[in-house]
Amino acid sequence: EIYTLSLHDALPISGGDWHAYRAEAPVVSGQVVGGTLPSFRTLSGTRWMPVTAGAILVIEAFMDTFDDVDRALTHMRLAGVFDGVAALVIGAPAGWEREDAPDTGTDELILRCVPDRGFPVITNVDFGHAARKIQLPLGCRVEFDLSGGRQVLRYLEDLVVA
Repeated sequence: EIYTLSLHDALPISGGDWHAYRAEAPVVSGQVVGGTLPSFRTLSGTRWMPVTAGAILVIEAFMDTFDDVDRALTHMRLAGVFDGVAALVIGAPAGWEREDAPDTGTDELILRCVPDRGFPVITNVDFGHAARKIQLPLGCRVEFDLSGGRQVLRYLEDLVVA
């Protein structure tokens, strides 16, 4: 028996507190690939690393320090994880301990560590361990409309669950 969850017909989700950086194209789309920051760092450079080229890469990082995030994102950059991604989406809340980091905030840290290669970086998106969360199903095609004053997430296909 197959159940179809119709996300394609779902209403668009507006990003109230999302922050979009490096958004050169008004709309980006791709298949959702993601996980936690420690998991992606561990998989980087191995045969088990998912293909990220063309993907909307969603990363959740919680309860880490700025130093941990800096090392993980730099490792991923050097391993080529960000090469060809359509967009990078970082989950909220990013309650990372600042300690003595040179960055003034989480967004500054992310932008310093992630290469500027023509893909948008969207931060403060509620998914994963957030109290109120949106659904970003792995493998589902989505688009982020970054053209207006408020970012919008749309599902481009239905999610099929067996």
